[in-house]
Amino acid sequence: MTPPTPRASLLESLRKPGEDGNPFSSRTDFWNPTVNIRFVEGHCMTFLYAHLQWMNFDPSIGVILHFSTHTVKVFGRNLAGLYGELLELKRREIVEVSVEHDLEPPDAAVVHRVEVAQIGSPGNPAKPRNPDPEEAPADGRDADGERKPGRRKPRRGGSADA
Repeated sequence: MTPPTPRASLLESLRKPGEDGNPFSSRTDFWNPTVNIRFVEGHCMTFLYAHLQWMNFDPSIGVILHFSTHTVKVFGRNLAGLYGELLELKRREIVEVSVEHDLEPPDAAVVHRVEVAQIGSPGNPAKPRNPDPEEAPADGRDADGERKPGRRKPRRGGSADA
């Protein structure tokens, strides 16, 4: 019996040698896989698999993707298949579906909520994707901590209108 032929890695199978024989000389043939996230509100975010550092999966919680600049938390039901596809770089899109519009069979994988947070540093804490406007500070800043247009910083010992 002959030993099995080793399979080429994903990256090796996608590389095409350039004219000089160097597989890295032709950047036009390079495939850079991404995962696109479509939110219920209608907007999308796309992340490169190359920036995916690690993943967590807990059936009772969901899938957590740790990218170099963001953390993406995926909540829903039956997400084991989604996790497997992400591991193999096969999943190209994650679509958020509201619970009211969930018409899939009970055993289907369905994403009900996706949370994206930018990874913070000590001077730049992580910001949630959908900050609650009710929690906006009273000092003229919005919920992200940015100054609202048209508002001036109050002077010491006085008000902004003085």
